[in-house]
Amino acid sequence: MADETLSFDALKRIIESVLFVAERPVDTGFLARIAGVDARWVDEAVDTLATEYQARGLRVQRNGSAVQIVTAPEAAPYVQAFLGIDEDQRLTHGTLVALTVIAYKQPITRPSLDKILGKNCDWQVTSLKARELITEVGRANAPGRPYLYGTTFRFL
Repeated sequence: MADETLSFDALKRIIESVLFVAERPVDTGFLARIAGVDARWVDEAVDTLATEYQARGLRVQRNGSAVQIVTAPEAAPYVQAFLGIDEDQRLTHGTLVALTVIAYKQPITRPSLDKILGKNCDWQVTSLKARELITEVGRANAPGRPYLYGTTFRFL
């Protein structure tokens, strides 16, 4: 699949296309492997795309080596209206507290979250997962191998 004569513009098109169809953030090392180029060149192409997107309705967002295309923050009210998301629908206090603990302690298991907050947090975890603010990031090496939770790009 790799092309030895791949131009920088062609690499940007490949990265942009993959990010467009990806359902989740993509590792830059993976992008380098599928394009058959050095990871530093991918980093440069991602940075260039991010700069080019600044004046558009989309952004290239990075978190470490993970990269993803997201909507521009200033377009949020219009995107929310299109998606039918009620802006007034806020997180409950308990759910916000659970999200704060998860963000601070991540990765964290639900039983650990229950212990910290002193109550069962099943509903809060389910609500946060449904809003795509947290996700399962692995499993703990503990009895029952409970899921470990962490925040998502949407949370950021």
